[in-house]
Amino acid sequence: MSLQLEQASLRRSGITVLRDVSLHVEPGSVHAVLGANGAGKSSLLRLLAGDLQPDSGSATLDAQAVSTIDTASLARQRSVLAQSSSMEFDFSVRQLIGLGRLPHAMADSSAVTDAAIDWALAQCELAALATRPITQLSGGQQRRAHIARVLAQLYPVPAPTPRYLLMDEPTAGLDLRHALQLVQRLRALAAEGLGVLWISHDINLAARHADTVTLLADGRVLAQGTPGTALTTESLARCYGLPMAPVELSGQRLWMPNTVDAN
Repeated sequence: MSLQLEQASLRRSGITVLRDVSLHVEPGSVHAVLGANGAGKSSLLRLLAGDLQPDSGSATLDAQAVSTIDTASLARQRSVLAQSSSMEFDFSVRQLIGLGRLPHAMADSSAVTDAAIDWALAQCELAALATRPITQLSGGQQRRAHIARVLAQLYPVPAPTPRYLLMDEPTAGLDLRHALQLVQRLRALAAEGLGVLWISHDINLAARHADTVTLLADGRVLAQGTPGTALTTESLARCYGLPMAPVELSGQRLWMPNTVDAN
């Protein structure tokens, strides 16, 4: 059982933005997607989320075409963090997170809703800000509140059926501590059975915390596999158009731009 694309292609405004892309998001694993701006990463996520339909190939959730799943059922099985989120109303942090429970409104008791919100607040270290208006928070705090919202949508974890978390650059706007805390939390949630797709610009975080990495370039899969096999000097240079070199630091491999070769 998985959320997957098989040979999926997508055209938008007459331009092919994805071509023959295959990708699986498995329960219990973290799949990171890397690529330069315009590579097709967000379009890939929207195909998996069911917001867009492929022009050819397929997007399926547990072997069922995503496009045939009704919106409410789909929202109970997967949640999506967009690249940017805004809130114009003076909802409190707790109220914003509670919006994540709307797909479960018919089944939730007030006790379950409260438990889901409390759990999400704890996951993102937001309990102290629960009553604050979302519009009065910093950009990074607002981002964490939206992350908590999409987590609350998938409560409880572990769940009796597979569920999937799709996140488009979730660490954008977060300070170093909260960015690292988030990816560690994604790993922990995956260990409890969640399937995680994470779009990122941070090669080193993905290399360290993802089970599978997909490199996209010009709408095509350039490399795919474990971080150790997919991330190479050749694949990264082709992906980003910039020479890259591995650096060993405290026993860990870090990828850095090779500015010597670039000049």
